[in-house]
Amino acid sequence: MNLQFFGDLFPVENIKLPDDVTHSDIAFINLEVPITQSEKKILKAGPNLKTNRELFEKIITQFKGKVFVNIANNHMGDFGEEGIQETINILDELGIMYSGVSKNNQIQPYFIENIAILSFCEKQFGLSDFNKLGVNYFTPEIYKSIYDLHNLGYKVILATHIAEEMIIWQSPYIQKLFHSFIDSGADIIWNTHSHVPQGYEKYKDKLILYGNGNFIMDTSRWTEKNTCWSYCYEYNFDKLNVMELTVKDNTILCNELKGLVCMPSLQHDAISNHLINNSN
Repeated sequence: MNLQFFGDLFPVENIKLPDDVTHSDIAFINLEVPITQSEKKILKAGPNLKTNRELFEKIITQFKGKVFVNIANNHMGDFGEEGIQETINILDELGIMYSGVSKNNQIQPYFIENIAILSFCEKQFGLSDFNKLGVNYFTPEIYKSIYDLHNLGYKVILATHIAEEMIIWQSPYIQKLFHSFIDSGADIIWNTHSHVPQGYEKYKDKLILYGNGNFIMDTSRWTEKNTCWSYCYEYNFDKLNVMELTVKDNTILCNELKGLVCMPSLQHDAISNHLINNSN
């Protein structure tokens, strides 16, 4: 099974995707914003973001295979339970696979053949609570879920949304946290939230994607350095291909990277290893 992992999606008008990024059996995308007409903003730090069905559908229907979206992130609850419910209703109508929201933070796996996906974020805004629909967040109970699914023979993918924003290196804490997920039985950790590429790591022959960056976004909103390009990781649990994606004239341009050649990855490996080795 050929999988492609993308970064953050904030749908905009007239985006054309090349065949190189639409051919996989399953495309994994972090849907950063709710699909809603609600105007009921929650009180939070930062902007309340949303999109509409038409924009989302124009992008998502360009993929030839199945699409899975992670909706466990810090913007999915920007318009409360109403916005979340409208989003999952639309995803259901379009036949888009998803996970990442629940009541009572009941993190349930999403199964695709022999793959089990667990979606959760760090504690921020719009969180699941007692009898309240919200985004799933990390608790230590996730380790048992990973362990049990691994022992049942599933390939375990974690869709996480845990990072320092706008920084090209993941923190030593996050690297240790993700290593512990692999130690518990995870096969792939697909992480978003950094909004800039943070590179990847092979740990115990398992794959950690620290941050893909912004896949599709409003370039007028994202003006910070490194926020208008991303990585697409293509993986079949054996071979890994890395593609660099940039947006130009409403078209996604694709450039295949041979090996670990991207500077942020080289920097994050060297600097993070230095920090970890000298943090004790």
